[in-house]
Amino acid sequence: MAATALACLVTAAPAAAQPRVAIAPGRLGEAVIALAAQTGTDIGLRDQRLASLRVRGVTGEMSAEQALAQMLRDAPAQAVRVGANMWVVVPMRPSARAKPRGAPRPQFASQRPQPAPEPVPETSDPVDIVVTATKRQIRFGNLSGLATVVGGDDFSPVPDGANGNAIASRAASVTSTHFGAGRNKLFIRGIADSAFSGPTQSTVGQYLGEARTSYSAPDPDLRLHDLKAIEILEGPQGTIFGAGSLGGIVKAVPAEPEFDRLGGRMIATATFTTGGSPGGEAVLIGNIPLIADTAALRANVYRAREGGYIDDISRNRTDLNRSDIVGGRAILAAKLGGGWTGEAMGAVQSIDTRDAQYADRRMPGLGRRNPFDQPFAQRFVLGNATLKGPVGALNFTGTFGALSNRTREVFDASTLFEQEAPYRQGNTTSLLAGEARLDYSGSDGWSTLAGVSFLRNRSVGDREVLVKNLGQYSASVQNNVTEWTLFAEASKRLTPRLTATLGGRVSAIHLYGYRHDLVSTEDVISDIAESARTERVAAPSAALLYAIRPDLQAFVRYQQGYRPGGISIEFGRITKFSNDRLATFELGLRFGKRQRSVVSGQMSLSVSRWSDIQADVADNIGLPITLNIGNGKITTASAAIAFAPTPRFGLEAGLVYNRSRLDEPSERLVTFSHAIANEVTQGRATLPNVTDFSARVAARFSGDFGGRWSWDLNGAIRYIGLSRLGLGVRFNKNQGGYTQTNLVGRLHHDDLTLFVAVNNLLDDKASRFGVGNPFDLDLALQYVPQRPRSVSVGVDLAF
Repeated sequence: MAATALACLVTAAPAAAQPRVAIAPGRLGEAVIALAAQTGTDIGLRDQRLASLRVRGVTGEMSAEQALAQMLRDAPAQAVRVGANMWVVVPMRPSARAKPRGAPRPQFASQRPQPAPEPVPETSDPVDIVVTATKRQIRFGNLSGLATVVGGDDFSPVPDGANGNAIASRAASVTSTHFGAGRNKLFIRGIADSAFSGPTQSTVGQYLGEARTSYSAPDPDLRLHDLKAIEILEGPQGTIFGAGSLGGIVKAVPAEPEFDRLGGRMIATATFTTGGSPGGEAVLIGNIPLIADTAALRANVYRAREGGYIDDISRNRTDLNRSDIVGGRAILAAKLGGGWTGEAMGAVQSIDTRDAQYADRRMPGLGRRNPFDQPFAQRFVLGNATLKGPVGALNFTGTFGALSNRTREVFDASTLFEQEAPYRQGNTTSLLAGEARLDYSGSDGWSTLAGVSFLRNRSVGDREVLVKNLGQYSASVQNNVTEWTLFAEASKRLTPRLTATLGGRVSAIHLYGYRHDLVSTEDVISDIAESARTERVAAPSAALLYAIRPDLQAFVRYQQGYRPGGISIEFGRITKFSNDRLATFELGLRFGKRQRSVVSGQMSLSVSRWSDIQADVADNIGLPITLNIGNGKITTASAAIAFAPTPRFGLEAGLVYNRSRLDEPSERLVTFSHAIANEVTQGRATLPNVTDFSARVAARFSGDFGGRWSWDLNGAIRYIGLSRLGLGVRFNKNQGGYTQTNLVGRLHHDDLTLFVAVNNLLDDKASRFGVGNPFDLDLALQYVPQRPRSVSVGVDLAF
């Protein structure tokens, strides 16, 4: 019955055993894009130079596999299935000269390009064909909004760690705090609340495939190994993704199991940091067909050490901020018949950091003085199951997942109490999330999506400080969020050039929380009754996309996003905060086609109105508490351009300018700091952690030595502008204004790759987004430097 209701919401499309395809004779690059859109599949080209091949036209009712077979009948290429509803077209070699080691192998193939019959200076990147983060099959050029897609190979190897910071360094619109592995928050297009991670939801929704990986917790910093791509959708994205997507979405798309190929990959890296201890990483990736053309398992395991570089002068200890990371991921996929597929995924990760990564400007080098270590630990576990299949002409996706993310950390509160005082705090997040949706993408101009979702999140935060002769202070609070949602979005081509999109999301959110440190059951019940409430939220969206030319589109978009409220710990008591909302109006332009154009890019101008902003300010002892700070406005201008005159050279550039203002402070915020009211009056109250300007330039070069050897060189430089840590006197600290630089060189020989990577080439030590110790903020002398210049060398072997 639920499926029937969803089908009515989606479309009245006629049922058909097979989709009807109509592909005109022409170039392969354009043909696979059209076929992917008409069949709701993902089709890519392994070799960039295959795009110009002439292929047959195909017409009739048939599967994508049948259409590919007919299309490629006379072409020197063949289609290889690499996952459920996913194919890669590879060059076909004469069988007499074929060698198993040199043959193209999907996912595990060496990064060295294979020869193609007709080399041309055009590209066809498979990740540009469809953007899966939209929850339906939409071509990149048909998006009414900005998106960034980074290929999975760009994250392995990387010079700056295969984690959230690596995502931020590859997209000008993304920034990250720098507390350390497992403690950071990602921000997109200047939608930032505070550097601290409290009971509030993140402003960015993070996903691993269909599974959500964060809610009221920091970025888990899962290592980015064995990925097909990273997809970034700029926000808000409240209609499709609901709460916690004010800034946008970051989706890591895992490489899928292959049903007909046994293989794997090994990566080993050693890293040497100037003035710090060495580190490194070992990664093992494997693909095992379990039942021929029916079931397969793909898994990876890794162990990494990020060497320390912060010293403690008073205790004569060096390189204290070392981190050890251990984890892995496994995906079991099966074909269930009738076009249906099932997938189960699990991921685990453990992070142990010996000490915080901040320094004191008064100390020589990167040093400070503390009477004891300030360690951090994270334990992350994720499980998710997904079912996909056809329902007539529609595509059904059902997914259900659970995660647990537990963090523990220690701060030095000795300055506050004028004696040795370790302060311990922890947060445990448990999330259950499920969704069922139907989508339809046809050649008739319709693209529709509808679904229902359920989410339940439980977050327990606790604090404890023990001071000699003063006793012990402890507090613990639990936030519970339960959300039921109905959402739908539809796009219709009104004219050959104009496409309209309308969508909406309606959610019922039940909230309650209570203190764990209360003595009696009656007190707990009273706390729940006082904090319990239900919020009903609607998030509409509308967009128009106009194709001025096939390679030039303009769009206008309006969308809303939201985050539910909750309760927070203030010294000695519990306080409430309500939900906040963001409404964005955006104008944009996209030109060229990244797959084939010499010049391509996108730009936009957006204005966002943020109401009842949730953020953190300092309480009476310097700890962050969450409250609604008032209403604000953010104006963002962004642009990105790519220049690729030949397959051997490419240049990318991107920039983002933000102007943020808190123009209506809440009464509660003013009671914390009268200085904030004065800043608002004078127009100087900028929102926390919103960088004023950031820019990135990257270049790539590649070539052959002749024979079976090839090389590539990739370099990037990025500037992150100034921002303020937070609101109020304690948090009014400047940060940012630094440059990131990195360089990666790789040498390929068949399935073997040797690489050298340099991070922070200029050895910049400016203060990044982050805080080491909230109790020492008044000193204004602590800062979080970049990792000093580091060099990584390693080997990547496919087998």
